[in-house]
Amino acid sequence: YPNVFAVPAARLAGVPVTIGSIRDIGDTYTYWQHQVQKHCLRMADHIVVNAEAIKRDLLQRGYDAKRLSVIPNGIDCERFRLPGNGESVRREWNIPPGVPVVGVLARLLRIKGQDVFLRAAALIASANPHVRFVIVGDNNIDQQYKEELKELTRRLGLEDRVIFTGFRMDVPDLLAALSVVVSPSLGLEGLSNSLLESMATGLPVVATRVGGTPEIVEDGESGFLVPPGDPNALAAAISRLLQDRMTAKRLGQSARRQVLSRYSLEQAVASTERLYHDLLLQARHKGRVKERVRS
Repeated sequence: YPNVFAVPAARLAGVPVTIGSIRDIGDTYTYWQHQVQKHCLRMADHIVVNAEAIKRDLLQRGYDAKRLSVIPNGIDCERFRLPGNGESVRREWNIPPGVPVVGVLARLLRIKGQDVFLRAAALIASANPHVRFVIVGDNNIDQQYKEELKELTRRLGLEDRVIFTGFRMDVPDLLAALSVVVSPSLGLEGLSNSLLESMATGLPVVATRVGGTPEIVEDGESGFLVPPGDPNALAAAISRLLQDRMTAKRLGQSARRQVLSRYSLEQAVASTERLYHDLLLQARHKGRVKERVRS
């Protein structure tokens, strides 16, 4: 929600070009929160969003299409080449080689749907006792949800099957240890970095059809999409990838090609530079930028 604070301050300070940024659908915002943000963003010269889904949502809310640009997130694809087979991480987790590991990488927030993932895990575990499940992430704001997830894990009888890793920085190494990556989000998604990073690694993904996720995960081509809040559909899609390794490999390879071609860091930087350049030129023509600023 930084637009509400930063955009008016920048305008009052006389900054020649002010750009707002919206990077999620905002489906948890109240009506008045949306209205306040919209009012503040009227002071911005332009607004950048990272998904077509967000742009559509803003247009429905009455934003000016001429002041909106979609610049997708960029991923450092080289960083997410699989560094190995994840043996060191698996040893840390006490998971033997060859055992399938299904993981979620996201902040521990209700809107991220980790509880739905756990219910899907229970369905998978009943048919496949060897699969392990990993929840990567933390949240210092809603500690109650973390405790609820751990209690749900106990109630589902998954204590010895689910690992809560907490906050981690070694994401490439974690991904190397996984077999399938899941995004069970219930909403609030723009363009998920964790999904893009997983896809850049070449891992098969299962994600919910929310926000901008269908823009990066083509169902049956670069992953599987399921309805949000449906543990049965989530479990079925994960199980299919665990059972059909050829399909899992094909989807993972397709996902990596897609990220390389559309979501590289270089492409995001170039698009952002072009936008800055164009907006500075417009500001110069309006007399808001001094001549020392060169194009």
